[in-house]
Amino acid sequence: MTVTAMAPTEPARELENLTLSVRACFRELGAVANTLHQGLSVTAAMRAVMEHLADHGPQTVPDIAGAKRVSRQNIQVRVDRLSERELVELRPNPAHRRSALVALTEHGRRTFAAMQGSEHKLFAELASGLPKASIRTARKVLSQLTHDLQTWHSDLTSQTEGKEHD
Repeated sequence: MTVTAMAPTEPARELENLTLSVRACFRELGAVANTLHQGLSVTAAMRAVMEHLADHGPQTVPDIAGAKRVSRQNIQVRVDRLSERELVELRPNPAHRRSALVALTEHGRRTFAAMQGSEHKLFAELASGLPKASIRTARKVLSQLTHDLQTWHSDLTSQTEGKEHD
């Protein structure tokens, strides 16, 4: 799959505007999370690591980084900060001696549950002003766009790797 330069169509412009809106929404979600959870000394980025661990169980820093598509160093900084607050712990990894497993502590699980409770209240308030069908449609569109982007990225990565071996 290749991208060629051409004048954007109306649907392409609308899609680009949608992605700009998603980015703005993502930034606002982070700012709200930082404010909502500031009493817990947990940033939005730290919360994202906690959520990943709550959803997927103990994982290595490289595994978390790969799933989140960020650098290992980025995740390591968050894990270190979470560890300082005793929200995560490092456990031996039977599969890899040098790469410990990161796991939520009991305190981390309770803290994350409290964070989710605050977030559920916020989302309930926000959802009350939006039509349910519109929320469902937006979710479907974003899910399809995410899937298409993943496919496109995978194809592009395969093409790039193929050229490196030529």
